[in-house]
Amino acid sequence: MSLPIEIGEDSRPIGLDINLLLQTSISNATISQYCQIAALVLLVYDLLITFDKEVEHFWAGSFRKPVTILFFVNRYIAILCAIARLIFAVRCKITFWVQNISACIIIISIDCILTVRVLAFYSHYRTLSMSVVILLVFEVATKVSGTLYGTYVQDVGGISLGRDITACWSNTLSSYMIALAILDWSLPMSFGLILMCLALYKAAQYWEECAGIRGLLLVNVLIRDQAIYFLAMISLCALHIAWYRVLGHATWTELAIIQQVANPVFLSVLGNRMLFNLKEAGKYGFNEGTNYRPKSLSGIEFCEPDVPGTEDVSSTV
Repeated sequence: MSLPIEIGEDSRPIGLDINLLLQTSISNATISQYCQIAALVLLVYDLLITFDKEVEHFWAGSFRKPVTILFFVNRYIAILCAIARLIFAVRCKITFWVQNISACIIIISIDCILTVRVLAFYSHYRTLSMSVVILLVFEVATKVSGTLYGTYVQDVGGISLGRDITACWSNTLSSYMIALAILDWSLPMSFGLILMCLALYKAAQYWEECAGIRGLLLVNVLIRDQAIYFLAMISLCALHIAWYRVLGHATWTELAIIQQVANPVFLSVLGNRMLFNLKEAGKYGFNEGTNYRPKSLSGIEFCEPDVPGTEDVSSTV
């Protein structure tokens, strides 16, 4: 959940020149618009250069598969929300809702993708699956309720500073709301840490059993993408938490830059790449020493190392 910068009467610096205030507000609004345009360009560019992979891996099969649904939600919700933010840029309340809801959907969809990947790593072990799913449901319920509540209670206002330029603010940015926003961003980071630990633990087992992880392409892809996402989530959460911590101390321009750099839309691109990488690992797994060929992501399982005198058993979906 993101919060608009508070520029109500109580937070306005005493003796601040009104012209300087106007210039700063226009500068912040302009920076915000440019960053939103850059985010949309990035999403469209990623769509264009990976559209052939999308057709190959997701258009051929059923559109009812959970992972296929997650992919399309993660990719196209981000694009639609980025467009909506530009269209309704002058309407602060709508922009505020679109920004928070899109961030919530993107983070939840990627957490679901990571959960499916990690559970496949453990061959969907029943006890572990139930525990992880319960944690995921708790995170989703908490994040959705926190996002809806925090967005609803905010008294978001705005003032037109010129053609297509509007300064938005909140008059109800209390310490309670800041604490709620920090908690809202801490939950995905904590859940990502749990998934990362589970993935590393299982990878260590495969390292011992298979004498190295380099030959197992699927394991390599899972661990690499999990680590990249976790680092990205830590950076994103740290930026948002830092934004709340420096609120009232940093300049409005600095706050605007931090808020735009911490745009969750970048996680959408990462989520798309994670699914493409895993699909391609499944396609070329035999040539890299990975003994599996998945038909759907949700049922990927790994075979045990070949033992002389036993049949080669590989699990498919």
